[in-house]
Amino acid sequence: MRAWVMGGVVVAVALCVAGAAWGGEAAAAPAAEKPAAAAAEPAAAPAPAAELAPEQQLKRLEARYEVVDDKLDAIEEKVRKTPELAALREAEKKALAAYEELKRTDPAYTAALAKEREVRETLAKVVQAKLEGNAEAQALVKEAERIDEQQAQLDFDAAGARLALDHRSSPVNRALDKDGALQELRQALAEAESAYRHDKTKRPAREKARTAYAKAREDAKKTHPEGQKLYAALAAIRKQDDDLEKASDEAARNLSKLRHDLERSDDADIKAARADLDATRKAIREAYTGEALTAARKIRDEARAATRAKEKELLDADPVAVELAEEKDTLRQQIRDLQKKIRKAAG
Repeated sequence: MRAWVMGGVVVAVALCVAGAAWGGEAAAAPAAEKPAAAAAEPAAAPAPAAELAPEQQLKRLEARYEVVDDKLDAIEEKVRKTPELAALREAEKKALAAYEELKRTDPAYTAALAKEREVRETLAKVVQAKLEGNAEAQALVKEAERIDEQQAQLDFDAAGARLALDHRSSPVNRALDKDGALQELRQALAEAESAYRHDKTKRPAREKARTAYAKAREDAKKTHPEGQKLYAALAAIRKQDDDLEKASDEAARNLSKLRHDLERSDDADIKAARADLDATRKAIREAYTGEALTAARKIRDEARAATRAKEKELLDADPVAVELAEEKDTLRQQIRDLQKKIRKAAG
């Protein structure tokens, strides 16, 4: 059962960014020549990257990328600990702390933020009051409440069905305890457990006995008349819950649209609250770009830039780091190209 909020719909967009890796392999050096009579049958050479399936190429590239990335990270970490860079990083840390402290204490900025929160709450209350007087909105609220009650009942019914299936004293399990075939498997499991306690090398036999008994019992439960009824009830509950979930999502979307349209409507009360909100946001921008915060932000940004520049200078002076960075960029592009090729082939 999922709850939703009248205040709107939050949409999370997950963007998946692919990793990267390395493709080619160095060819093995040829073995020294031997007399023809004594020459052994040559071993098959590993397949070149180009002959591998795209998915295999991708795995190889990703594996190489991880190696390169780890090596580069180790060098970068070592560089960050150099005295010169450590001093710059400490200065950057102090500049950031000073800026954040000023943001928390600057009178104009903090007052503007507090006012914006207050006005935003006022606008929300005005919109909510309008929704409560809107017949369509109230019908959607009632629908949501009805769905919630139905889902709660379904959850309860499902819990009861699962209890009847799983509880050791339920009728179906009591009946299975008397099943001859299952009793034999249970005895075999008990013997395997006993053997394992005395000899730990018997673990595979114990696991095999466990699996056999568990599978046989589950299969018997599904074919038992009472078990069949319970499994059918659970399937029906899942279907009803899926339908209710769709109806709940639809009601939430419709209510969110009503709220969205109302917030942007020409209603006099809402327009006035919106105007107040615009004014407070303007005050926040003015305070943010004020002299004190601007100066502190400039110091922070300069300290950050100095740290980055020195780190780049030290890394650029390390030929191994340069080579690894170039390989990492190449690998990243190779992986992107290969992923694109795989997606295209999959249609």
